[in-house]
Amino acid sequence: MDEFFTLVSRRNPCDPSSEILIGGCVTRDVAHSHARVPHATVQIIPVCSGTGIILIHQRPGFVRNSPNRWDILGGHVTFEMGILSSSDGLAEASKETALREAREEILVTVNGHAHLIMKSHLQQIGKVGQFEWGVKNPRAKNVEYSTAFVLCLPRNATVATPFELRDGSVLWLPTLGVSWDQLQKYYENSKSFSPSSLLTEEQIDKGVAAIVSPDFQSDLDDNQVSANLSEALIEFGIPLSENTEIFTFEQGGKWIVVDAEQIYAVHVTDKLYFYQGFADGVGRILEQISSSLQQKILEFISKCDTQENKEISVISQLNCTE
Repeated sequence: MDEFFTLVSRRNPCDPSSEILIGGCVTRDVAHSHARVPHATVQIIPVCSGTGIILIHQRPGFVRNSPNRWDILGGHVTFEMGILSSSDGLAEASKETALREAREEILVTVNGHAHLIMKSHLQQIGKVGQFEWGVKNPRAKNVEYSTAFVLCLPRNATVATPFELRDGSVLWLPTLGVSWDQLQKYYENSKSFSPSSLLTEEQIDKGVAAIVSPDFQSDLDDNQVSANLSEALIEFGIPLSENTEIFTFEQGGKWIVVDAEQIYAVHVTDKLYFYQGFADGVGRILEQISSSLQQKILEFISKCDTQENKEISVISQLNCTE
C-alpha cells in the first residue's frame, strides 16, 4: 500500500513567514521525484534534560538522502483526512508525527526500564512549516516545509538509535552528544571542508572525507592518533589536533573521532573510511533560525525537564514466559 504524505504550500510563496496551506496528499515516490511536490515534515532535536547535550546520529550509508551524514530525528507528516477538519490540523498532525518518529527512531531507557516518550516532552520551535528545504533550489528533488521540535530526555537516560533493515534485522547507528555551540561550529566547519582530489565524486556524495590503510585500526582501538595516521589524514586535508578524542562505537568496526574543529565517523571494510558532514535536516534549522528564536531554544534547553519517575514504562519487569 502506498504511503501518502501531506502536500503543502505557502499562502504567499514570496513571503517566508506566510501561512502554510494544505493542498491534499501525495505518494512518497512522487514527493521524492523530479515533480518537486512540496510536502510537510518534522525535525526533532533530542536534548538530555539538565545538561543541554544534543544527540546526533550518523545516517546509514545506503539511504538515498544524505548518506553517512550526521543528523537529528525527523520524518514525513502522513496525510489523514482529519488534518482538513480544523484550522490547526497540520500543527496537531505535525506534533503527532514528531511523537511517532521519536518513539520509532530512538530507544530510551532509565535505570534499565523503558522510558515512554510523551507529547509533553516535545516543544515546538517556531511556526508550523517554518523551515524550508529545496524550495528555492530548482535542482532539488526533495521540497519540504518542516516544523521543528525539541525533545526533552531524562538526565540519566541511556539512548540508542536503531535503524530497521528490510529483512527485519537492526543496524545500530553511531550516536554522539554535543552542545548547541558545538553543533553550530561543526556544521559551519563541515560546509567549508574541501574534499580531496584523491576522492571520487561518488565517494564525496557518500560523505567520505578520507580513506586510509586498515593498519591504522590499532590506533583507533587504542584511542590515539599516531604520527603516521596524522600524516595519512593530512593528505586528505584533515589536520587532527593533539586533543582529538576517539570513541569506540563498535569494537573493531566503528569509531567516532572528535576534534576541536570537526567530528568524524570511521568505519572499516577493506580500508578505514572517515565520514563527515551533516544532513539537510540539521542545515535547514541552523541556517534559517533567527537570533531571537535561537535564544528561545537555548532557554528551553536550559529548562528542559521530564517527570522521569511518572513516565517510565516498566516493560522490563514483565516476564513474557508467564
